[in-house]
Amino acid sequence: MEQRLDHRNSNSFYSGHTANTAMASFFMAKVYADMHPELGSKRWWLCGAAVVPPALAGYYRVQAGKHFPSDVLIGAAMGAAKGVLVPELHRRKLCTERFSLLPLTAPDMLGLGLAMRW
Repeated sequence: MEQRLDHRNSNSFYSGHTANTAMASFFMAKVYADMHPELGSKRWWLCGAAVVPPALAGYYRVQAGKHFPSDVLIGAAMGAAKGVLVPELHRRKLCTERFSLLPLTAPDMLGLGLAMRW
């Protein structure tokens, strides 16, 4: 109880545990649904199943007093978005003859290079 009543507990940051759990479960559901188009409307069951692990992780993080419920919800939303968007972006062809997107790395920087030909 002493840890829960500490004055620093008003500081808030999204739950990384919940975000990572959501990212992994939604990534798995997305990739499995993409690899098995014969599932049809049953893919929604995969999304429903993907909600369970981050919900449990978030519940236990709140019960442990490590996060507020809003931290858990933000973490779950961020993780789910990454878990769905990353495989979707890799499915799409981003580079064409007129447009290219490249990662840039150097010892003192990281970034993305965007080139477009008119």
